[in-house]
Amino acid sequence: MSYACKNRLDQQRIYAVNRHVVKAPSVRKAADFAAQREWTRLKRSSRIGQRTLLAARMPRTRTKALLIALPVLVVCVVAVGAYFLWARLTGAGGGSHPAAMQALPASADSALNSVDTQPRKLPRIGSGTAIDMTPPAGWSHLVLHGIPRIATGDVEQISPAVSRLVSLFELAILADVARDANSQPSSYWLRTVAVGLATDIAGRKIVVSSKSQKSLGANLRLRELSALSGNEANLDQMIQVARTPTMVVFDATAIMRRGDENRQVLNRHALVVRPEDGRLSTFVWTLAPNSAGDYELAETQVRLLSRNLRQDRTLFVDARRFVLGMPAQEAFALVDLPPGMDIPMSAPLQAVAGSSFQSPDDVLRLQSLLCEAAESLVPRN
Repeated sequence: MSYACKNRLDQQRIYAVNRHVVKAPSVRKAADFAAQREWTRLKRSSRIGQRTLLAARMPRTRTKALLIALPVLVVCVVAVGAYFLWARLTGAGGGSHPAAMQALPASADSALNSVDTQPRKLPRIGSGTAIDMTPPAGWSHLVLHGIPRIATGDVEQISPAVSRLVSLFELAILADVARDANSQPSSYWLRTVAVGLATDIAGRKIVVSSKSQKSLGANLRLRELSALSGNEANLDQMIQVARTPTMVVFDATAIMRRGDENRQVLNRHALVVRPEDGRLSTFVWTLAPNSAGDYELAETQVRLLSRNLRQDRTLFVDARRFVLGMPAQEAFALVDLPPGMDIPMSAPLQAVAGSSFQSPDDVLRLQSLLCEAAESLVPRN
């Protein structure tokens, strides 16, 4: 007889004896005592049988539990490992990856002679910041507000839905020039430069991210979220390559129309502050890849951008870069740099404009030459 059957019979016998003991108080003491002993023996036997049955079933139960828990444990370990790998590569999660560090001087005095040539990602503009005609609160300069628009090339190949996605997110670059009151005479320095993506929310251009867009009221759909993620990946390729207290140089990977091809280039930006009065000058020029795979100066002029610039970022569409009827990233190319005043590069400036800045001397030389170029012209305001 199995333990289960035996236990059920014992339980029935216990119930019968127990009922006899409880409901027959008038029986003789000897019979009552014998019934009580039998009830105790059967109860103890039943408990032993139950424990034996439980012990017999335990290995099978544990095996089932392990089979269920093991895949869950593996998934959790992989997910945690993937998160920390992602955080390390992107600088998320409060990590200390160099590319995620802003690494800007605490004050002009403490960083007077510092030169930083460590490549770093540009900081992001805070979500919820409004991009208007003038700099938002906490910023001294709206460097660039770029509004993309498909305008030339194989425009008829683009559906209205794709055209809307391309124009949905607008590039914003902000800078903050601060006055150092502790220096005598007082001087100005470039506190920070940051980038972000703005989109229309209730009639205003608001900086959003994939995490904040819903709480800010953008309520993007799946395809729109995918487009935002792609644009955020492009922001990650805007890398600060040189830094002094009064200058930031960063490279932005871009697809530009060069000749009859859409080609990948680096658009190098240099933001230079005049310490005496805090005037900010923004220069842009292009570096193109050579046969060795390095980037070199693509032209012998530098463009000085207007202040508080709103750019109509005209895009060229190349249908040859479509894959299965859908445009690849290389299908869209900027037609030109942001508008401004072109300045011919001097020979010394050409020598350092395409530098990889292995030496701090190259950074200081570039800054000096750009300051001279800015002084030679009256920038548009």
